[in-house]
Amino acid sequence: MALLEFENDAAASVIFSSYDFFDSDELHHWIAEGGANKEPHRHGKTREAFLARAEDLEAHEALAFGARVLPTEQPYLPHFGFIVVTCERGDMRLSPNGIRIHDIRGTREVAVPCGPGRPGHGDALDALWEAIRAGRRCINDARWGRATVEVILAILESSKSRREVRLSC
Repeated sequence: MALLEFENDAAASVIFSSYDFFDSDELHHWIAEGGANKEPHRHGKTREAFLARAEDLEAHEALAFGARVLPTEQPYLPHFGFIVVTCERGDMRLSPNGIRIHDIRGTREVAVPCGPGRPGHGDALDALWEAIRAGRRCINDARWGRATVEVILAILESSKSRREVRLSC
């Protein structure tokens, strides 16, 4: 778990658990990260398979992130866990088809169109093409990559030292 505070006074709490006891896809109507339907109540199955073949390196690699072949077309939007954005005049969270907004007027959903493919598969080449041919700046450029690595290293350092780590970005 980490608390990130930004120069503009925004803050974010980041929590990650890989114990495989609770599957946060339950909070996404059993829609998997990539936007495809997911069989409910399979949490713990990866851990179970891992422990059943504890000495088998090949089995471990087959269970690793990125080892499975996933569909490139998805009926729903991809997500990366349970995300809630809290703002001064309301809160937002991801939904299968867009963003759900909770404010003084109630709850409403803003639709976001699904695109082809999954994040990280094809879109990097499209972004490169757009940068070269159309002169558009890539969102995930070297500066973004460096900042991401700095945050990850700061979280690791904070975990080891049990103290706040400030970045000079």
